[in-house]
This record gives sequence, structure tokens and C-alpha cells, in this order.
Amino acid sequence: MIEAKIPDLHITSGQSPYIRKHNWDVEELSSFWAITKEEVNDIVSDIVRERLVHKLKEDLEIDCSYSIDWVRFRVNIFQDAKGYSIAFRYISKDIPTLEKIGLWETITRLLDKQKWLILVTWPTWSWKST
Repeated sequence: MIEAKIPDLHITSGQSPYIRKHNWDVEELSSFWAITKEEVNDIVSDIVRERLVHKLKEDLEIDCSYSIDWVRFRVNIFQDAKGYSIAFRYISKDIPTLEKIGLWETITRLLDKQKWLILVTWPTWSWKST
């Protein structure tokens, strides 16, 4: 996932994992087994800190982060009819420059101002976290 720069990994009880590539293609990892409900629960237990367990049980969904060594992920865990499902989004340690992401010069100048709050919003699934 990291070496191939695949942004998303989706795990659902009773299915093989899925990946979503940068071009929005979704591909089942059919070389993997169908992950059982118990295996997904074990993954959830490894990820969710004690203080968030109650929130997950109450809201049936939680957003959190997870790190393994130097690798970071944004994680969404939610419960559906099959049990828990997990979506991992790889967060690169390399932060792109403003020029690389194509930020306009006018907006770049706003970042030099003091005591401003700038909200950057886009629709869901529009690469805000990358």
C-alpha cells in the first residue's frame, strides 16, 4: 500500500480487502482470504484506544488516526449489518509545497497574514487529506 502509493484500504467482515487507487479504480485483493468478523474485531481492538471504545459503541462510527513506526493512516471504523468495517487512508509524510498543489499566489499571500482563520473545504472524496 505504501510503496505502491495506494491511498485507501477497505476491510469488511466476510470479504477480501479492497483498495482504491488514485484514479478511483476499486480493486478487490482476491489473493487474500475473506476476513472474518472476529479478525476485523481484532483489528479494531488494536486500533481504537480505550477512551474511544465507548464512543464507537455508542455512535457505531469513529474517525481516528493510527501509526505504525513512521507510517500514518486516517481511519474510519463503522458498524454495518455484517459487523465493523474499516477504511484506512495512507497519509504521506511528505507534505507538498504550495506550488506543487497549485495554490494560487493570491491565496498564498493570505497565509502571511496574522490572526486569520482560513477554512479549506471541498466535497467528500476530493483529496483534502493529501
